[in-house]
Amino acid sequence: MTTLTTAPALADRHTSSANRTVEVADNLTIREAFSHDPQLMADVLDSQYLAKRLTPEDSLADLRRIAYSLTIHIHHPITDYQDLLQLKGVVNRLVIRNQTNLSGANLKLILGMFPVDDAANPNWMLNNIDALALVNDGLDNTDFATIVAFLKSIPKPVDAPTPADFDWTAISSLNLSNNNITDLSLVKQIYQFDNPKTNQVNFFTAWGQHHPSAKRLPTTTVTDHTIAIDPKVTQEYQLDKLNRYTTNSLFFNFSRKSSFYYRIFQDDLDGTETLASDDPEKIVDGVTTLPDEGVYPAYGSRNLTVDGHLLGNGRFYNSLSYAFPEFQPLAEPEDMDKLSDLYTNAGFTLTEPLSSDTYVVKVPDGADTVRFRTMYLNMYSAAQTGYTQDYEIPLKWTSSSSSSSSSSGSSSSSSSGSSSSSSSSGGGGGITPKGAAVYGLKKIGLYNDTHFTKKARLHFYRKQPRINRPMFRVTGYAKSPQGRLRYLVKDVNHHSKTAGKTGYITASPKYVGPVYYRQVAKTITVINPQGINAYRKKNLTGKVTHYRQGQMIKVKRLVSHNLTTRYVLPNGRYITANKKLIRNGCHPQAKRIVTKHGVNRYRDRNLRHRQRHYRRGTVLTVTGWDYSDSGKLRYRVKGGGYVTGNRELVRVVK
Repeated sequence: MTTLTTAPALADRHTSSANRTVEVADNLTIREAFSHDPQLMADVLDSQYLAKRLTPEDSLADLRRIAYSLTIHIHHPITDYQDLLQLKGVVNRLVIRNQTNLSGANLKLILGMFPVDDAANPNWMLNNIDALALVNDGLDNTDFATIVAFLKSIPKPVDAPTPADFDWTAISSLNLSNNNITDLSLVKQIYQFDNPKTNQVNFFTAWGQHHPSAKRLPTTTVTDHTIAIDPKVTQEYQLDKLNRYTTNSLFFNFSRKSSFYYRIFQDDLDGTETLASDDPEKIVDGVTTLPDEGVYPAYGSRNLTVDGHLLGNGRFYNSLSYAFPEFQPLAEPEDMDKLSDLYTNAGFTLTEPLSSDTYVVKVPDGADTVRFRTMYLNMYSAAQTGYTQDYEIPLKWTSSSSSSSSSSGSSSSSSSGSSSSSSSSGGGGGITPKGAAVYGLKKIGLYNDTHFTKKARLHFYRKQPRINRPMFRVTGYAKSPQGRLRYLVKDVNHHSKTAGKTGYITASPKYVGPVYYRQVAKTITVINPQGINAYRKKNLTGKVTHYRQGQMIKVKRLVSHNLTTRYVLPNGRYITANKKLIRNGCHPQAKRIVTKHGVNRYRDRNLRHRQRHYRRGTVLTVTGWDYSDSGKLRYRVKGGGYVTGNRELVRVVK
């Protein structure tokens, strides 16, 4: 019998001791060995492909004997990671998906299961990992650093053979797709750019990362709504320089780069970077839908024509339109020069020359940044090496571009208003990071499962006016059986009966959006019925001024504070950038209304407790506005109390 002592897992709910002792004994049945987590046992047994399958009543020793030949596929929530230690030292192909508590200590437990650097093991081939896939498990940059450090610590066995066609690696296939890793630069430590023979991994994939942020590049000047991109600053470009090969197109044969692509990345969640199958073997290989769904490997230009017909895929090559979402390959100047000569010699008419530089065109007026996504893709048989990385370029507008921007709107605040509209509609930034707040834009449901059914629904939130929209704090991520992203949230509507409830909501930007502004304006309007305060400090302490509902305030810039934002006033004071309290732009309120029929004034916004009756034609002074619990507009009038905002009953007058 072998006794293993480990630090407790984050999910360990079965002991309060500092350490757990896991017994691996020949006389234990599989059911007894996995007694803390029956669903984990079921996933392990379902990983068998043999005609005669083991059952829960068979011995653990039998399972350990065949474990090395299996791809252990765990896709249901794990409640007790310690039970996995029953397979410590014999697992070599492991797929774990859709976990919410794998990050941190439990990840280290998983990595400690593999039989690496085992001096007592006479088989040198066991001193590496065949395959590890941790997909949609909420792993972050710290977890990626942990994995890289672990792989770097695995020594090459001294007795491993070194034929010319064989290079030992610490792991053959590593798949970290659909996690929260925003910086993959550490891949350089395990996948060497300049000396592939020193790699610690053969095949590395990390498709479809949830991106709340992007790596920032130096500020770039916008000229005529166009910016230049220098792809040489990206590690994906550097990787691709090592992987040139000859390709055949419809018309020409020449050597070019075929494994580095890029596209403008705006408000889509995961783009098209999804895995193609739930089959664990395909997950291990990192098979993705990218080559068929988003990649255009053919040269072409929007205005490259032959007898009036578009050639190739009809896209600019090396010039991305801001609104064009698909990936495109990148060409070097010598490639484009050669292409231009080839097209000309073939008798084709170039109505526009091919660009040898890389541009983003049609940058919208007033944009603060441009985000683009790079992709490295190198296929070898079924297995792949590839991942995506987001980059963000801050923009500086030239005076001519600024003039163009201001002339395109009715006022200097037009571009800010456009940004406000985009932001308030739920776009502007992709996936909301953990801990940040979102609110409902339409009627949405809260569910106890990622598969949204009537049975799983906990509560329906009706569509509400902006100041009353239901608000949630994002605590995690998950995906539905169809692959749709869900937010794991906590209801933070403090005066509601649902306050504190937890569950899943949709992450679609059509239905939810960020609560705090991410784009600056020149002027804001206070919409909170109670008004807002200005403060000395960014954490909104040290109150100095109160602004009432309807006041318009000039602002200087937008700053971040933890997972929220603040506006800075010209005098250096801070105010909130919460969209439920303020609105970007100038939005004059009604000053007076006249009754079209007899109406009553009430003490509260739900029109209860009548105070007074007004006859038809009465002019009332408006001091503010609010909404009923059902979302109906109410005007607060001079003298105290509320009247209806129904246009059939009252009319706004200047």
